[in-house]
Amino acid sequence: MALGQKKWTLLAILVIFLPSFAVPLVAARRYEGQKQELRSHDHNLEEHRYRHKMHEWTASEALQEAKGPTSSESVQTKTSQGWLSRMKDSCKEFLFGIILMVFSVPILWVNESRAARMECLIERGRLKVRSLDEKGSALDENTDCLVHVPGGQTVSVASVNDEQFDVSISDNCVRLKRTVEVYQIIETASTEEKSELGGGTTTTTTYKYHEEWSSIWHDSSKYEDVHKRRNTKPSGLDAGTFIENSSRVEFGAGFVLPDELVSQCHDFVPLGSRHSESQVKHIVAGVSFDRGVEDWYIYRPDTSAGTPSIGDCRVRFEYVPNGQVTVLALQVPKDGEAEKKTFGAFRPIREPFWGLSEAEEKQALRAEAMKSSGNLAGEAGCPGILSCICCCCHLVSKVFAGVLTSEIFDLYSGSVSVNSCFEQLAAGTELVKWVLRIIGWFMMFFGCYGLFQPVLTFIQVVPFLGPFVAKLGGAVIWFLCGLGTLLISTVIVSFAHLFYHPKKALLLLSLILGVTCLVMFAGSLMNSGDSSAQA
Repeated sequence: MALGQKKWTLLAILVIFLPSFAVPLVAARRYEGQKQELRSHDHNLEEHRYRHKMHEWTASEALQEAKGPTSSESVQTKTSQGWLSRMKDSCKEFLFGIILMVFSVPILWVNESRAARMECLIERGRLKVRSLDEKGSALDENTDCLVHVPGGQTVSVASVNDEQFDVSISDNCVRLKRTVEVYQIIETASTEEKSELGGGTTTTTTYKYHEEWSSIWHDSSKYEDVHKRRNTKPSGLDAGTFIENSSRVEFGAGFVLPDELVSQCHDFVPLGSRHSESQVKHIVAGVSFDRGVEDWYIYRPDTSAGTPSIGDCRVRFEYVPNGQVTVLALQVPKDGEAEKKTFGAFRPIREPFWGLSEAEEKQALRAEAMKSSGNLAGEAGCPGILSCICCCCHLVSKVFAGVLTSEIFDLYSGSVSVNSCFEQLAAGTELVKWVLRIIGWFMMFFGCYGLFQPVLTFIQVVPFLGPFVAKLGGAVIWFLCGLGTLLISTVIVSFAHLFYHPKKALLLLSLILGVTCLVMFAGSLMNSGDSSAQA
């Protein structure tokens, strides 16, 4: 009798709950089919509306241009997504989460290794640096040594020409910067997502438009509102900021600055009276810009407009004049000029256990300083077949070696003491380490969270309880992913520092072990308490 009751109870449960799961699936498939049938009709209707709007816009084009858009104008669109489509997107998020997880580990590892190398290099630099006098005399005895040249005078001995405009500065110009802005219609979009019964979603997108000067070119050909597709600029004119360096900048008494150090000069001032012409001409487009206010040169296709209008352009020029700077770098000979010296990067070198003589050390330092970023990237990475097995580590190591090289090769404005130089260098290294560390954490966290997206999306198909359970499960997964990211990243940091700072690494590993043992002990106490309560 009891067995028969169980069978009837199980049958009743199946009869009650099976339609609850089957109906959303059937509805989702039916929705996808209806969406395919309506797509052709919607396309024809949208094309008809587009032609109608284009006809109205052409008829009132002059009025629209005179009136101009306002910031309150907006366009809304609604898109619906069925449960099956959401499952496809969640599977894509799953694959993307795997990619993030795989790349987050080498990014954290290589970043910590680079930070540890930089710390060792800074400590070595403090011991090896040679401070020169304020004149910055280039002495032969300091060749292939790390030198600190405080307050030397930069002198540009070559003219600097702008690539797109007929602007040229013959002297006293270390760098020339051009900023081009275009008056444009800017589109901004905001979305609001609403869950539907059966696991689908409806997304409402609101597009807003406003006019402003921008140094970034906004292609309006794909704007949602066809009336706003009016951004224009002269052919060949590039919006943005562009900098030209002087081809030869002498420094101190006997030095020539390399382009890498010249690019670190950032004390720009307005060109002002250095260019007294009332107009500047764009070489490619052949249009002239008239001098305006605040050092801007302005080009207006419609000269009758009293206020800025769409298509107006303006350009401003700034330059870095000769001045005092401080250099902290490796002194090396200047190719082709025996009486001149220049600078190279002070980088880590490999030393045997018994050490190197002074001559061997200088030779190794110069060899490292002469390597380009491409050479460093080529030497980095995993050797042999490991480059294929661990391709992610191989790729990340090459990028770090070529872009974020461990080196001392810095220029500072004004006269800066040697201690201040190393303090700023250490602070910059710490900042880069934490920025990349946070990026690695976020990649690991969102990658781990993306692995659970198919599960959360599948749960939402359950009627009534689905969205609530999905939100609750998402919060739990969010917490667990954060905890796992913290533990895994700490282990990676510890092993990365094991070679350079073994004491620090062992301290971190001991802390992780202690926290893990504490959690396990707390769990065992809870289990024993539950067992005693049941007994």
